[in-house]
Amino acid sequence: MSKVMMLNENSRKSATKLLLVNWSRFSNVPIELEGSTLFTGVNGSGKSTVLDAMTYMHTGNTRFNMAAQDRDRNVISYVRGDTKSEGKSRFIREGEVTSYIAMEFWAPLEKQYLVVGVCIEYVNETSNTKKWFVLKNTKIDDCVFYTMKDKKVTVYPRYELMVKGKKVPSGEFINRDKGTEQVLRALGLRCGVEKYKAKLVKMMSFNP
Repeated sequence: MSKVMMLNENSRKSATKLLLVNWSRFSNVPIELEGSTLFTGVNGSGKSTVLDAMTYMHTGNTRFNMAAQDRDRNVISYVRGDTKSEGKSRFIREGEVTSYIAMEFWAPLEKQYLVVGVCIEYVNETSNTKKWFVLKNTKIDDCVFYTMKDKKVTVYPRYELMVKGKKVPSGEFINRDKGTEQVLRALGLRCGVEKYKAKLVKMMSFNP
């Protein structure tokens, strides 16, 4: 194997864990990833919900599962937990909601983990923020996204996010355009966000 090929192999970052906090029906679900990970389940079990979360975190894509032609799928419906039922019980979460999508990667050249993600803070239909972040030399287990007491989950807003016992500086949270560019750079992907988004959306679209 040539030195160039060896460098490319060694610089490849591997996804090791995904964490979904307040995303659709997932309140605080860590998913272990290794090599080629297969998601299986009956219709409505959340397979495309997980893929939508990952594509949104990587690129800011909101063209969720186009093949399903589900116009109700959007960031806010995912954060609020839209059950698509009628009546007051339609949304799992009422009031203000903080959501996180975070992925952990192993970087072999640096011999360390890093965490990339997005924090969505919903106040109401017209007031919400989305901020991306990159945490180097960090594992998901180093981050305190939420606490649980008596089966009740309390999710911390971004200004209270703790990593290794310290609050993450506000400057580490970036708006979508620059944030997604920083995420791709941190993962060693040199193509532009729009080009990468187009590839992912094409890959994720399916029609069973």
